[in-house]
Amino acid sequence: MCPEPLPGRAEALEVIGGVYAHGGPCNLFDFFSIRITVPARDCGWKVQFCKPYLVGEIAMHFCLTGQYTPRALNNILENPTQNRYEAAKKLVEAAGGKLISMYSMAAEGPTVMTIFDVPDPSMAAAISGIVVAAGTRQNVELKRLFTQEEILQVRQKAAKLRTAYTPPGG
Repeated sequence: MCPEPLPGRAEALEVIGGVYAHGGPCNLFDFFSIRITVPARDCGWKVQFCKPYLVGEIAMHFCLTGQYTPRALNNILENPTQNRYEAAKKLVEAAGGKLISMYSMAAEGPTVMTIFDVPDPSMAAAISGIVVAAGTRQNVELKRLFTQEEILQVRQKAAKLRTAYTPPGG
């Protein structure tokens, strides 16, 4: 949570949200909280960027990519206005997650990249399995995405563990 406003300041607005594209004030998929306070004396604005957090459970971001199967492509061509984003969103939300974005790519055939977050990593694997079992995607890859804040923690832990490892021949 954001710290309490400084003495003599009145809280004007608190925004909780996220940045889902490059070029914003935070890294890709970082969630953040902003508290805007108004100084009592000069009525100027001050913006405080607070430590990223999520309400409820901590989200884990995943990227699921895969090529459409010929069967799925034929179904899409028969009904080209079908909204696949809504179908993906329904599945991810049923797993307790949130669909962040979904992209189509022309990489080695018609490919779909779905980015979502779930608090339980086993649910990401379950989502992947359901999509494959339904026969809609092939050559599927599921990857865990890390925010820059998470990577900073990983680096700090690795630095502490570094001396405990002896490489082969060392």
